[in-house]
Amino acid sequence: MLALNTLHASDWTIQNPRLTGPRLNAIAGNESRAVAVGLQGHIVTSTDLSNWSPQNVGSNRHLHDLIYANNTFVAVGALNNDSGVHSLAMTSSDGLTWTEQPTDSRAWKSIAYGNGTFVTVGDHTIDTSTDGVVWTRRTPFAYVQFQGIAFGNGLFVTTGVFNDGRGNFYYSVQRSTDGVTWSGSPAPANVTMRGIAFGNGQFVMAGDNGIIFTSANGVDWTLRQSGSASLHDISFVGSRFVAAGNGGAVWQSLDGVTWTQPGSGESQNLFGVGFALGQVIAVGEASAIVASSEDGQWSSLNSSTGHDLRAVTFGPGGFVAVGEHSAGIHSASGSAWKFDPIVNPPHGSEYASFNAVAQGRGAYVAVGGLGGPIFTSSDSVTWTQRYWNLGLDNWHGVAYANGRFVAVGEASSGYAPFAAIFTSTDAVTWSLIRPGTGPGLRCVTYGNGLWLAAGDDLYTSIDAATWTPRTLPTTGTVHAATFGGGRFVLAGELGGVFTSTDGAAWTRQTAFGNAIVRGLASGNNEFVAVGERNGSGVIWSSADGLAWNEDASAPVPLAAVAFGNGAFTAVGANGFVLQSTGTNTRLAIRKVPDGSIEISCPTEIGKQYRLQASSDGRVWTDMANFRAASTASAYRIVDKTTIRLYRLVSP
Repeated sequence: MLALNTLHASDWTIQNPRLTGPRLNAIAGNESRAVAVGLQGHIVTSTDLSNWSPQNVGSNRHLHDLIYANNTFVAVGALNNDSGVHSLAMTSSDGLTWTEQPTDSRAWKSIAYGNGTFVTVGDHTIDTSTDGVVWTRRTPFAYVQFQGIAFGNGLFVTTGVFNDGRGNFYYSVQRSTDGVTWSGSPAPANVTMRGIAFGNGQFVMAGDNGIIFTSANGVDWTLRQSGSASLHDISFVGSRFVAAGNGGAVWQSLDGVTWTQPGSGESQNLFGVGFALGQVIAVGEASAIVASSEDGQWSSLNSSTGHDLRAVTFGPGGFVAVGEHSAGIHSASGSAWKFDPIVNPPHGSEYASFNAVAQGRGAYVAVGGLGGPIFTSSDSVTWTQRYWNLGLDNWHGVAYANGRFVAVGEASSGYAPFAAIFTSTDAVTWSLIRPGTGPGLRCVTYGNGLWLAAGDDLYTSIDAATWTPRTLPTTGTVHAATFGGGRFVLAGELGGVFTSTDGAAWTRQTAFGNAIVRGLASGNNEFVAVGERNGSGVIWSSADGLAWNEDASAPVPLAAVAFGNGAFTAVGANGFVLQSTGTNTRLAIRKVPDGSIEISCPTEIGKQYRLQASSDGRVWTDMANFRAASTASAYRIVDKTTIRLYRLVSP
C-alpha cells in the first residue's frame, strides 16, 4: 500500500505556546523593550509583553544572567568551544543588536551593577567592568562556584559553594565594596543559595529546598522560610521581593519576612525574575514567561496554559481543550487561546485532571479521572459540576451523537475498577452501564447508527444502552477511535490501524511503526492521527483511514486531535496546540482482490482531473480523465507495473 501526500510539517502551526525555545534564565528591560536571555543563544524581546520576537546569537553561547544598567543591556554566561568553557559577555543598547565582548575568564553565572561598576561571578572567578565591554579578572577563587550577586548599601554580596577537592563542600557568603577586594564568612546553611537581591535596606537570598534568609549587613542572617520547592532566583521589584523556582513556584514578600505563594499558572521550572515594561516577570524552561499584575496574581505572557492537554473538541462556540490540573482553554478559531480553569481552587489545580471533552445540546462536557469528575459549560468559561465521587472512577473518553452523551472508562464500587459506560441525554443526569467483565475503556465514537467503545476490549451498541462485545484480532490497547468515509478507524498500541464498516469485522493495516497513537479525527474527507514516539509528538494523515503518511512532528507528545472550522487542531504536553494550515491533496492507493488498484482522493465537485502514473517521476502518463462528482473520489485502474508513482493534476 502506498500513500502520496503533499502535506508537510510546515502546514502545521504552533498556536500555543506563542513562544517556544530553550530555557530562559533572566529578564530585564529599558523604557521601551523587555529582553529575556537563555541557553543556546536564545534571546527574546517584546515591546508590549504580548508578542515576543526570538533571535539566536549562537547555540554554543549560554546566557545565564542579564542586567540593564548605565543605558546598556549586559548579558553574561558561558561560551563553549573546542578549547573548553569560557566566560561570555554580550552588550546591546537596544536589546536587538548584540556585540560579543572579549573576555578571559571562566564561565559566568550572575551579574550586578553598583558604584559605577559591573561585577560578574561564576565558575571560580569574579570579574569587573566599568562599561560592560572591557573586563578585568580579579583574584581567582579556587574551587568556589559562585551562584548569585547583588548590590545594596554600597556593598556587593555574593553566594558560593567551596569544594576542597576532596569531596567536601562548604557554603559561603562573600562581600566587597568595590568588586576587587573581598572578605567572606560561612553561609547560614549548608545548602546552595542560588539567588540574592537587595531591597528595603536588606539583602534576601534564596536557594535549594525553598530556603530564604535575610540580612541587613550581609554578615548576620535570619532564616525566614524553608521546605518548599527549590528557588533559582530572587529580585526586589517595585515594592516587593519575588522568588521563583521549580514547578513554576513563585513566592513574594513586602518585607522579606512574611512570604505568600500565589499560583503562577506555570508548571515549568522558573530560573529568572526581573522587571520590564511596568511588570514583574519570571522566565524559565521551554521559554516560559509569566507576569504578575498589580494585585499579585500571575499569568502567562506567551501561553494560555503550560499544563498537559489531553483532549480537544469543536462546537458552535469554538474549540475547547482540557487536561491536567483542571486546565481548560478555549478559542473561537483555534489560533488565539484563553485559559479558564474547569475547577477553581481549592478543589481545582492539583486535584482534578480531565481526559476528554465533547460538545452537544448547547454544552461542552469535560470528563476526567480521580473520582470521575464530569463538568459542563455553555460558554467554555464557567463550568458546573455534574458528577464527582470519592471512588476510583476514571473517564477516558466522551462523545455526543444521536441526542446522547456517552462517556467511557473505569468505575469502582469499592473493589477493583471495571470497564464502565456512563450515558446521559442532558449532560446532567447520568446512568452507569457495565458492558462486560473486562478492564477499562479508553475511547468512544459514533457512526452509521452505531456506537463503538474501545480500550483493552471492544463493544458496540445501537442505542448506547445494550452493548455487544466484539473481537479485535490483536493484543494491545486501543487509545483512539473515529468514524469517517463510511468506516470506523481504531489505533493505539496495536502495531497498526484497524478499520471496519460495521464494527464487527475488522481489517488490520500496517501503520505508525513503533509509535503510540493517542488521538484520531476525521473531517473534510481526511483522517488525522496524533501520538508519540521516543518522547516527541508525531502527526499522520490519511485519505481513507487505511494508508497513512507521517506528516509532521512536535517537540512534545501529542494526545488528541479534532476537526473544526476547516482545520485539524492537535493538543499535547506542556499546553501545546498545533493547527493545520493547508488542505491535503492526497492519493491513497491500495490493491484490491481482483488485482486492480483502487485510488482514493479528495476532489472538488465539478472540477476536471487527470490521474497520472510514472515509473521515474519524470515522464507521466494519463491513466484516467474524469470530472469529480463528489468531494471524495475513488477509481479503480489496471496497472501491471510493480513500482509506480501516481499524481492527480487539473486540468
